[in-house]
Amino acid sequence: MIEVSPYGKLSIQKDTFAVPQDGQYHVVEASKVVFSSPNLEEARHWFKEREKEIRPSTNNNNDNRPKKSADIDNWLDRKAAYWSNSGSFRGGGRLRNR
Repeated sequence: MIEVSPYGKLSIQKDTFAVPQDGQYHVVEASKVVFSSPNLEEARHWFKEREKEIRPSTNNNNDNRPKKSADIDNWLDRKAAYWSNSGSFRGGGRLRNR
């Protein structure tokens, strides 16, 4: 294998057991040859374009971490309130067996 993508089952192979041994560079996706070329640069270009399509999005809207300092202060206040009130549910916050 010449190049392997970390984003999926995508690779560039030449003369391996998984591709025809015809001296060409083969782009393989999910165990199927999807592109072949005698030119490595052309195969790499096709590989990079396909990799961009299957790459996971970096825009994660489910990120729960606060972004602004006001949000951080709010989050810290809620955290402090939670832990100060949680002792009342666990026996008043007293240490046991001491």
